[in-house]
Amino acid sequence: MTFILQPELKDRAITITIPKEVDVYFKEWYLETKTADDTESTFVYKILAKMALHHRAQKLNNEAIQAEMQAMEAIEAENSRLQDILRIN
Repeated sequence: MTFILQPELKDRAITITIPKEVDVYFKEWYLETKTADDTESTFVYKILAKMALHHRAQKLNNEAIQAEMQAMEAIEAENSRLQDILRIN
């Protein structure tokens, strides 16, 4: 299923429920890694924001690598074509 989230004109509010089976692990993680001013909500927000930014950076990196590979293939094809021309002459 594909859906598109339209850009928001206001902050996006999300409610997250931590299942009781993993809550002990969430609490441990939260207590060991939170900053002094973190609440559970700000902690989760920072994690999600970092993940979203990482995803965007990775996507841009993948696109750059793909473009570089295509450019290299074009250069190799041109070199091959030029070598064929040189062999004929």
